[in-house]
Amino acid sequence: MSAELRVTTKTQGTIGILDVAGDVTDTAHDPLFNAYQDITHRGAKKILLRFQPKAFMNSAGIRVIMAVAFQAEKKKQTLRVTGLSPHMVEIFNLVGLASYLTIHSSEKDALKGWA
Repeated sequence: MSAELRVTTKTQGTIGILDVAGDVTDTAHDPLFNAYQDITHRGAKKILLRFQPKAFMNSAGIRVIMAVAFQAEKKKQTLRVTGLSPHMVEIFNLVGLASYLTIHSSEKDALKGWA
C-alpha cells in the first residue's frame, strides 16, 4: 500500500523548506515541482528538502528530485536534503545527485550555517 504524497512548504527569510511525506513516485512531479517553484517565487535562495521517515522513492521519484536539483543549480540556489534512508543516500550518490545537493543526517545539521 502506497502512502499518498504530501508536500508542504514554509520559508524563513531566504530559506525554503519543503516537507515531503509519502511516496515519491511518478505522481510526485507536479506536487513537488510546484512546491519548489512556490518557495522560489517567495524568494528562497536556500532550499531544504526534508523527507519524512520511511518515505518510499522509486526511479521516477529520483528523476523528480533530479529535476528540482537541476533547476536549483540554474537559479544558483543551494539545495540540501535530509531524512533519507541509508539506502537512498547510496542511490543519490550513485546517480550523481550529490553533485547538485548536499545530504545531511538531520535538519539541524542541514540548516547549520544558513541563518
